[in-house]
Amino acid sequence: MEVGIYPHMSNEDYHSGPGISKSGLDKIGITPLHYWAAYLDPEREPRKETKAFAIGSAVHKLLLEPRAFRDDYAIVPDDAPRRPTSAQLNAKKPSDDTVFAIAWWEEFNSKNAEKAIITPKDYLLANKIAVSVLDTKLAKTILRNGAPEQSVFWIDPETGVLCKCRPDWLCEPNPNSAILDVKTTVDASPEGFARAVFKYGYHRQAAWYLDGVEAATGMTPDSFMFLALEKTNPFAHAFYYADEQMIEQGRIENRALLRRYADCLAEDKWPGYDEKLLPLSLPRWAMINDGGEDIEIDFAE
Repeated sequence: MEVGIYPHMSNEDYHSGPGISKSGLDKIGITPLHYWAAYLDPEREPRKETKAFAIGSAVHKLLLEPRAFRDDYAIVPDDAPRRPTSAQLNAKKPSDDTVFAIAWWEEFNSKNAEKAIITPKDYLLANKIAVSVLDTKLAKTILRNGAPEQSVFWIDPETGVLCKCRPDWLCEPNPNSAILDVKTTVDASPEGFARAVFKYGYHRQAAWYLDGVEAATGMTPDSFMFLALEKTNPFAHAFYYADEQMIEQGRIENRALLRRYADCLAEDKWPGYDEKLLPLSLPRWAMINDGGEDIEIDFAE
């Protein structure tokens, strides 16, 4: 794989292609065995898409590539028959309505085999969330110039490992570039989203993407920005940028994880947790306060 930016690479080709991504580093951070199971195990099962993930993906598409939405998504018509159940599909003598429904869904799925299928209700919800963002002045400014879903590849100079990332939105240099990443979250407030950043390693992603674009292009992006979208009504959102402290901590953690990945790759060994008998303590938050106060513990089932 040549170093550089690939603007027209499909999402499937990117994820199935070579190179270590931030998501891969996350698995290494658990154990190398978790990485092997997710990416290298020849018998691994494909990831199943949950309803929440499907809606989030639709919002993502409507935000960043609205004109291409119908190319990738098929909306079930309002008058579509109810999707047949497993019992109906295996019935020995299905009713006329069931026969019609089975035939209708077979044809619909066949016509849209290369698309994600979404219900009208979920589409309306995804569109509502996207429009609420796109109507803001800040969103219009950030998304005025640039392109979505560009695949970036580079070689880490220390380890020689091929690395990759796929920014949600890469702003065109004017004079410098910037990166925007869309995140759905429970709490988009500064305090709430900061907790999510640490929990899910978004600080590592900020550093990974900034360093990756610079390594691939020689151009240093101005900033890494987050669009935090709440998952529930009223679907509030907020824009943030990663400060220098966040980026530096992410960079330090990425370096340690990348070194570990490089060692595993060179030795083709992917260990799990330590094979040691270790002491185990309760987390600090679960410890009973020893202040002399009576403490009630609920043992209800």
